Amino acid sequence: MELSGNLYERVVSVGTAQARNFSGLHGNGIISSTTGNGTVSNWPNNTTGDGYSFRGGSFLNGADFIRVSDRFDGASLIAGGNNHIGFRGARTAP
Repeated sequence: MELSGNLYERVVSVGTAQARNFSGLHGNGIISSTTGNGTVSNWPNNTTGDGYSFRGGSFLNGADFIRVSDRFDGASLIAGGNNHIGFRGARTAP
C-alpha cells in the first residue's frame, strides 16, 4: 500500500543506537500495566520515541513531506500521541 498522504506511519529507524538494537522479535500481546508500552526486549522506546522513524506524511503536511522517499523525520523523536501519526497492523504469516 502507499505510504504517503494520510498519516505518518511509525517504523523502526536505523538513525539511532536504540533503533539499531532492535532484534526483530515479534510482539507477545502483552503491554505494561504501568506504561501501556510493549514488553518485548530490544524494541524502540515508546516513552521517548527513540528508535522510531516516521514515514509517509500526514494530511497536514505539504507536498515535500508526503513523498515516500522523504527522510525528513527519519530519526525524529516524537514521544506519545500526535494528530499526524497513524499505524499499520501487520503480522508474519504462520
